[in-house]
Amino acid sequence: MFEKYEKIPDMTWNKENIIKIEVNIDDTVSLHNVYINIRNTGQYKYSNLYIFMKAEGVSNSFEDTIDCILADDSGRWLGDGLGDLWDSQYLIRQNVRFPNAGKYTFHLQQGMRDDLLEDVSDVGISIEKSIK
Repeated sequence: MFEKYEKIPDMTWNKENIIKIEVNIDDTVSLHNVYINIRNTGQYKYSNLYIFMKAEGVSNSFEDTIDCILADDSGRWLGDGLGDLWDSQYLIRQNVRFPNAGKYTFHLQQGMRDDLLEDVSDVGISIEKSIK
């Protein structure tokens, strides 16, 4: 239904750089799954990535901290790899019904200790209809 990535300048995510993704929702009947998508290089130095997320809708909003696990305990990347880039997707809301049609805005901020987080190339949001 919807997928959008925002490129991280110079593959270095500044803590002050809050990614904003706007989505127009028309379907207020179906249930949906909402995902955060991360694309990192093989040189990313951590096994996870904390993201502070705020979602604002037509009549409601919510905030959450998501711990995105990118590698297992042995250091093996868990996402889909192509060359030196790894794509990972994290379910953040399952079977959600959008109560109103209109614009929804997702704000994504990296929540790691590094002010400048290297080797993150893109961050995005996907929304798809739930399969029940």
